[in-house]
Amino acid sequence: MCYDRINIDTEGNLGVKSDAKNGNMSLEKIKDAFSDVFFKYHSLKRVTLCGTLSEPTLNPNITEIISYLTKKQKPLSIRVSTNGSTHCKEWWGDFGNRLAKDCSHHEVIFGIDGLKDTHSLYRVNTDYKSIIENARKLMESGGNAVWQFLVFEHNRHQIEEARKLANEYGFSNFMVKYTNYFEKENKSSITYTRDGKSTTISECKGQKIKTRDYPNGHTHNRSHEQENVVDCYAKRKSEFYIDCNGFVYPCNWVRSYLYNSLPFKPKQSDLYALRHFNKKHLNIYNRNLSEILADEIVWDELYNSIVGTQTPSVCRKFCSCDKQNLKCWFLSSSMESPVQQSDIT
Repeated sequence: MCYDRINIDTEGNLGVKSDAKNGNMSLEKIKDAFSDVFFKYHSLKRVTLCGTLSEPTLNPNITEIISYLTKKQKPLSIRVSTNGSTHCKEWWGDFGNRLAKDCSHHEVIFGIDGLKDTHSLYRVNTDYKSIIENARKLMESGGNAVWQFLVFEHNRHQIEEARKLANEYGFSNFMVKYTNYFEKENKSSITYTRDGKSTTISECKGQKIKTRDYPNGHTHNRSHEQENVVDCYAKRKSEFYIDCNGFVYPCNWVRSYLYNSLPFKPKQSDLYALRHFNKKHLNIYNRNLSEILADEIVWDELYNSIVGTQTPSVCRKFCSCDKQNLKCWFLSSSMESPVQQSDIT
């Protein structure tokens, strides 16, 4: 089977109990999971190394992991999501050089949420100037970088200036993203104290995240049956997600839902439909990855629940026929054109 995309959380929160040493996905475990046996039956198109729990570039094996995967699968597209604040600029130069040599199809997405005076208001303990230097060093060494801009009220006025700088510095793309953090906390602003100084960050008042607010969980203009029509993106695109602790999920949305990281809480019926996940038999430290992906009981039960009457809420909100009601999570833009609103995909 050809997998269009897999997402690997290569470095995690050290406070999470895990079989992974130091919270990192090791090179040895990657080799074990994506072995010759795996590639005998499967192929990959794209691998995303993300920081859902932490920062992927903190994994000391990240360059070796990328090198191994790109040698086993050709061609292979690699994507790395980072805050860009780790390491010195020389490390980023070497990283860009290695990416250029090992993988012609790659992009490193830098989370840069504003300019010099605003970026660190949300990205606490990071330095805008250092991140820009790291990104430019990566690009100078052959790496392909993307600027991702998370919008708040305090930086919304800087979007166009940031886009111009992204073009000037050589970023291949500029993306604008809206956060669900405020809705999750049921607040319009968050206040924190650092070095004795109080700082408040607020959600963008110009465009707010909108999640569907249905009485009894139903839409105003759709039947319950229509609302449950789900086109599972992970199934359609043949993708899966592995977190840094080795657990396998169909997508990051399901993982985030089960860990209560989304602005809506899991329902009991959803927990039954998703009961196989977060269990040892779906963990690559306990079972061969190929066996996990071939486990018909797990995946058939999940997909049967999706097309049934007890569709998990997370699937309805992100993959249902009514997903256009979930807007403003992402606004994507090119260097040349104004920011355009688009539905989540």
